[in-house]
Formats: sequence, C-alpha cells, structure tokens
Amino acid sequence: MGVPSAMELLRIWETSQHQSSAHQALQLLAAAHPDQAWETLSQLSVGQRDGLLLTLRQQLFGPQLACVADCPNCSDRVEITLRVADLQLPTQPVTPPFMLKVEDYEVQFRLPTGGDLVAIAGAANPDQAQQTVLNRCLLSVRYQGEAVTDAPLPSTVLDRLIATIADMDPQADIRLDLTCPHCQHGWQLSFDIAFFLQREIQTWAYRLLQDVHCLARAYGWSEAEIVGMTPQRRHLYVEMASHG
Repeated sequence: MGVPSAMELLRIWETSQHQSSAHQALQLLAAAHPDQAWETLSQLSVGQRDGLLLTLRQQLFGPQLACVADCPNCSDRVEITLRVADLQLPTQPVTPPFMLKVEDYEVQFRLPTGGDLVAIAGAANPDQAQQTVLNRCLLSVRYQGEAVTDAPLPSTVLDRLIATIADMDPQADIRLDLTCPHCQHGWQLSFDIAFFLQREIQTWAYRLLQDVHCLARAYGWSEAEIVGMTPQRRHLYVEMASHG
C-alpha cells in the first residue's frame, strides 16, 4: 500500500467535497493502490475496504484516533481515544457466491461492497438504503426448489440473511461500548472509518490551506512548494511568519 502525497490528498479532498464518504473512500484506496482498477476496489467487501482504510489512516495520521460522542442520556460530550490496531479484526478471504438455507428457502448472495455503499448515497432513509443493498446482494432465491423473482423474502429469512452477512464480514460493523463519565449511562456507537476519515481529511485540508495562505503572503512561495514541505518545516515557518 502506498501513501498519497499531501498534494494528492488535497486533490481528493477537493474533488470529493460534495460526494459521499463511501465515494471518497474509494478515491483514497485508488490513490493508495494505483496498481488496482477502480472496479476491483469497488468490489471489495465493506469489511475488506474498512480494513484497508484503517491501515491507510494510520499511515496518514498515526495510530491513535481522537473521537467525541454525545451521551444519549444526558447529552454530555464524551471524548474517546482509540487505537487503529484495536479496531482491526482478522479477516479470512471469502469467495462468493454464498448459500443460506432457511426454512424452505435457498438464498444465494454476496457480501455488500464499497461500490454498493456508493450506489445508496442518495437513499431517502436508512431502511431504503438497507433494502437497496440487500437487493443488490441477492443473486438468486428459490422456494421449495422453485425460483422466486418478485416476491419479497419473509422477515424471518431476511433477518437471518442480515445476521449471516454481519457474521461473515465483522469488520464492516464496528461497535464501540461507551460509558458516560458524567451519568454512567452505557451505550453502543457504530464506528464508520470512511466517515471518520472524511471528517479528518477535511479538518487537515482546512489547516493546510491556512498554512498555504500564511506562507504565500509572508514569503511568496507557491502552493506546491508549501504543500510539498514536511509538516514540521511548514509549522516552523508558520510560527516564524506569525511572529513577524
């Protein structure tokens, strides 16, 4: 895995500002894996994608993640420090299609992919998004040996399918066990590395562009020259420019 340069990361941020975090995630993986076709990367399962994103995040910003969450009981702000290594799960290579037998149904399916998440970016609500992904992942359905094409799956079959997919791709659904230090309320919070990384890159880009503005005014350097500096040198120059 390669690491996108600061200029390349800035370009990805700029071109994906009005796109979903799922789309930006694929852009980041394409930059980190230039030998892989976009179509190949988009067909990675969500868990495979997230594992690669966690590794890339560590290479870009380090092994620790600083997060905040609002307690659903008292609304107090809770600060959390995580380590990338604690979020990475061991994965086994899996090859679709997969078969699930429930009652008199035989369901052939594949795992949701990063490309599926890009496709549902404009979904009206979470229920519609989930149904769209499941429809894309269903390859065939048979009931008592006969092919079924139009009838919806019974809720019992659908629930088993969702649970099976979650068990097969656990990296795709990371949940954090949190406790509020103020009221001691405990709850679970889903952690989406694609969304988290999108917000981090946005914050990083704003700070970098502020440095570019400061140093371009102070020294007349070009954006490429400033962005190409190491963060340490750039920070020292900003300090010196700020003090006249």
